[in-house]
Amino acid sequence: KICEVAKALDVMGPRRGLQVLRQMQEQGLGLADPMAYLKAMAHRVAIANVKQEKEEDDDEEGGEDDVTKISKRIAWLNQFAGLAKKVRPREVVGALYCLGVKQSMDILRSLQEQGSSVADPTWFSK
Repeated sequence: KICEVAKALDVMGPRRGLQVLRQMQEQGLGLADPMAYLKAMAHRVAIANVKQEKEEDDDEEGGEDDVTKISKRIAWLNQFAGLAKKVRPREVVGALYCLGVKQSMDILRSLQEQGSSVADPTWFSK
């Protein structure tokens, strides 16, 4: 039981865990089944943390500039797309940037679909 309490409190973090324990003590919350109450509170906190992390991730992605988005996509293709040769980012990022993100991503998606059949992915991307 102590291990379960420790896990629940760990999920909540020290500040929130202490608040919950004080509420239980002062207001008599969860007295019928204290362990179930702690687990439920830990579950609520975990869900709130996941939502907050997702919102922060969305904010970070929204702040990415176009060059970063294109560069990340090229790096991913070089690593995972099974291309005959690697795309040379310095040679294509400028040209792709001028086209805009949507059209650049369409070109890079086409490159991914054609994969190893493209002899020179850098030229293809230009």
